[in-house]
Amino acid sequence: MANKFADMPDEKLLRFEKTISAIVIMFSIGMLLLLVAVVYTSFKNGFSAMSVIPLGLAPIGLLNFNNLKEIKKEIKVRGLK
Repeated sequence: MANKFADMPDEKLLRFEKTISAIVIMFSIGMLLLLVAVVYTSFKNGFSAMSVIPLGLAPIGLLNFNNLKEIKKEIKVRGLK
């Protein structure tokens, strides 16, 4: 698979890295809070359909994390940091 970030200009790549990094951090915190809430409500009220939401959203987090790794790899190849 070709690197989709290879065609991006340097400045845009660095900005994109900051943006994706912030998104990954916020998403991870949100998922952790959601997971804690689901575990708490599952013990309190029993299992419900809302309990599977963290599992459904996990692939989004993995995709963002993988994109961040690719961006950092491209930045390292270009020698920007």
